[in-house]
Amino acid sequence: LAGAYLKSYWETLDPLKSAQIDYLPQKLADFGGDASILQWLESRSFEVCAFTVFMWNLERSLYLAEKIKEKKPQTFILFGGPEISEGSPALKSPFVDTFVSGEGERQFTFLINKIIRRKPLPRYCRETKPLDLSTVPNPYLSRSLKSRPGQILHLETMRGCPFSCAYCYYP
Repeated sequence: LAGAYLKSYWETLDPLKSAQIDYLPQKLADFGGDASILQWLESRSFEVCAFTVFMWNLERSLYLAEKIKEKKPQTFILFGGPEISEGSPALKSPFVDTFVSGEGERQFTFLINKIIRRKPLPRYCRETKPLDLSTVPNPYLSRSLKSRPGQILHLETMRGCPFSCAYCYYP
């Protein structure tokens, strides 16, 4: 769902499609092991590989980033998501080019534009302004995601967390 939101947002700002945004096929994302995901990635030509990082996939994402960099060192690796915050041990990874904290849509667009223009990337980006969610197209209505009878339909009903715990950057 996160990848589809990023793709939908990018495509509204880039109607000429100067960059093609794609993500893992659903079956591969749901059932693929590391080897099959890496094989799928190796069979494609891409400049950027972006990961949405949650607690449950952080270690796996770091492993995949390392393997991608070994095979395609020129690939830009971007990490964003709830696990990316100041002080996170993930920020020490030499295999990730840029980390994004906070809402990803504007920062993702900023980074893709830098890559297209061959400009250096920052190591860390933090979105500080709240995102007007009415500017983010619904990934199903924009056809970034397809809904099919009998399959799970992912919906986002809120972003962030309503609490303000002192130890957490997610809200």
